[in-house]
Amino acid sequence: MIALVGLAILIYVIIAVRSGQKHKNAGTVVEISNVSREELVTTVSGSGVADTQEKEEIRAEITGLISKIHVLEGDWVKKGDLLLTFNDRHFRRAVTSAENALKAAEFDSTLPSLEEARLVVDSCRKAHDRVALLYRQGAATKEGLEEAVLKLKQAEIRWEQTQKLVTIKREEAQLSLAAAQQELAGTRVTASRDGRVIYCPVKEGMSIVPGTFLCEIGNLETLTVEFGVDEIDISQINPEQVARITHDGLPGMEFTGSVEQVALKGITKGNECTFPVKIRIDNTMGKLRPGMTVDVEIETARVKETLTLPLLAVLEEEESIGAVGKYVFMVVDGTAVKTRVITGLSNESSIEIKEGLNEGDPYISGDYDTIIRLKDGTKVRPKKTTN
Repeated sequence: MIALVGLAILIYVIIAVRSGQKHKNAGTVVEISNVSREELVTTVSGSGVADTQEKEEIRAEITGLISKIHVLEGDWVKKGDLLLTFNDRHFRRAVTSAENALKAAEFDSTLPSLEEARLVVDSCRKAHDRVALLYRQGAATKEGLEEAVLKLKQAEIRWEQTQKLVTIKREEAQLSLAAAQQELAGTRVTASRDGRVIYCPVKEGMSIVPGTFLCEIGNLETLTVEFGVDEIDISQINPEQVARITHDGLPGMEFTGSVEQVALKGITKGNECTFPVKIRIDNTMGKLRPGMTVDVEIETARVKETLTLPLLAVLEEEESIGAVGKYVFMVVDGTAVKTRVITGLSNESSIEIKEGLNEGDPYISGDYDTIIRLKDGTKVRPKKTTN
């Protein structure tokens, strides 16, 4: 009985060893695919906050109290439309006072002095002319002529000074009136352009000082978003490239955009250098709003009908100092053959093959853990697929 049990165990071991040897000789199980042609699209992605492209901030020009707001956020306005008004009582009084000051300047007490100075000039000129005539006739001395000349010059100087004084007073009064009128005009705040009222944080009854932000008017049909692109990818970005914009709050919706501006100088933070890229977004539908964080995907290249492989099927190895070669395992008569390839464009999942393979060639496509352990000449067999 013991002999029979031992014989059975021996037979089992022999069968197992032969089965294992047979399985080993059959080769490593791998996924095998054929090289095909597909369209390859490369992209650079990022995210940023959407903002209005064409906008203008309206700020207060005066100190005053807001008495009435004539618009609501979201209203469409045209250039010149009234947005809000300040209490203008004080400013109207200031204009009236300035107008009276200008009138007073026209009848200033200096005016009689101006006329008197002019009469003195006329009198001195006549006296000078008489003395000059007598001097030529020999009836007046040289000292008398010089004295007449001096008096005329002094009279003319006083006349010019009086004229300047009157002019200065008038100009000061005119400037004061213009300033008062400008401040009065500032009590009526109007739209400087056509657009939609995007933001208006002020309230009626608020006391405002010059420079205070009152509201923002802009065009929501075109938005912009700016985000940083890594220095490795920035060379792929050019103006007018197509961009795809999405927002988590608008699932299933895509917005079209294009690259508007690419910064020439990068911004360094820590060990990272990025270049600001500005994207113009078509928001004709009006679904996006300023302040939303959007995801951007810029199409950098598109190649149709090119040989492509999964990115994980292409391995790298150092060929010489500073040089890295790429290779793929082809399948020839059930053997993995290490084949050098020249690659082109690549995206997150695929890579273009320019040289080394032909359409239809069988290659080992997965999985990566298996591929990376393969060696040139390894026996392989295809992984069975389940239907």
